[in-house]
Amino acid sequence: MTTLLAAAFGIHAFAIPVFGIAVLIASKLSIADKKFAESLFMAALTLVTLVTLRTVANNDPAWLTHTLTLAVMILGAVWLPSMHDVQAANRS
Repeated sequence: MTTLLAAAFGIHAFAIPVFGIAVLIASKLSIADKKFAESLFMAALTLVTLVTLRTVANNDPAWLTHTLTLAVMILGAVWLPSMHDVQAANRS
């Protein structure tokens, strides 16, 4: 039973970073609909922010992982160019 609990906590600590980074990459690589990709990213950013706040408030051992995921999502949204930016640069 203890092993099952440890696995559940490990999945919790691993699932939010994977989800956040996957949505960041998907929103940057999306070429179909820019507004939908931005909306999806904002929803994921809000979810990761709320989970990070809960993790920090509860003093969960995964607080640093979730905080770093939030930082990567914010910095990645600013620094990484999207496919729309690359296509606009190629046209000019």
